[in-house]
Amino acid sequence: MQSERISKTALSGMEKLNALALRAKNKKLPSRWVVKAAPDAMYKPFPLSDMQQAYWIGRDKDIGGGGVAMQSYVEIDCPALDVARLQRALDTLVSRHPMLRAVVLEDGRQQVLPLPRRLSVREENLQHLDAEAREQRLNDIAVEMIATVSDLSVWPQSEVRFSRLSPSGAGRLHFRFDQWAIDGRSFQIIFEELGTLYASPQTALPPLRITFRDYLTALEQSKNGVEYFESERYWKDRLKSWAVSTSLPPRRLALNWNRMVSGSSSGFSKVASMRSMAFCLLAMVT
Repeated sequence: MQSERISKTALSGMEKLNALALRAKNKKLPSRWVVKAAPDAMYKPFPLSDMQQAYWIGRDKDIGGGGVAMQSYVEIDCPALDVARLQRALDTLVSRHPMLRAVVLEDGRQQVLPLPRRLSVREENLQHLDAEAREQRLNDIAVEMIATVSDLSVWPQSEVRFSRLSPSGAGRLHFRFDQWAIDGRSFQIIFEELGTLYASPQTALPPLRITFRDYLTALEQSKNGVEYFESERYWKDRLKSWAVSTSLPPRRLALNWNRMVSGSSSGFSKVASMRSMAFCLLAMVT
């Protein structure tokens, strides 16, 4: 699997906060809220969104409640999977969506890496194992992937694995998508397009004229406009009249992952078939 590190040293939580504060202090922005396509600026660094900043800082174990990643894990049981075909579909997705190949820099900005990039499908042959050992290995893979906290300065941050269970191509697909750069709807789109490209490799998907960088750049620029400052002043005034929130003690949620992912038709495999990936299942396993 191809890997590239952008930052040379790991930053502490406080260093990350200081980097973001310095960038906010030095911002000089125009005042017009207009989203313009800027393909020539595709690979130039740009700011993180507020949510992305939280995801980045929250990975640091020095932060209270930190040391965790915002990510999704999905399993799909496949009666016959063509791994090479899936790899080509993934290659197309990585080329198509710039944020699938983005990293976070030390100063708290993000940057899209140039092509070519490959999110390789890691295949493991479990055919030689008996039923009990096979289920244990499948469970171990799930637990390992779920517990992974990727360094956002290193690409790739997500991973795809395939556990081969028979010579016919039957097996289990494991997807772990780090969602620091993928929101809920984007996650659905990724699986929709992956299913389409696997089922019909020649499909020409509609071009993407605006990138996340274009949108976020315009959003940052709008923060210097009159409308933004009026809105900010309105909500600050409203805050003065709001009741103080209740202080709740922090508590980490402990889940029994072993129970959730055990069994070929339970846990995440079942969840995947029940959720929005159902349409994708039909395309990818036939």
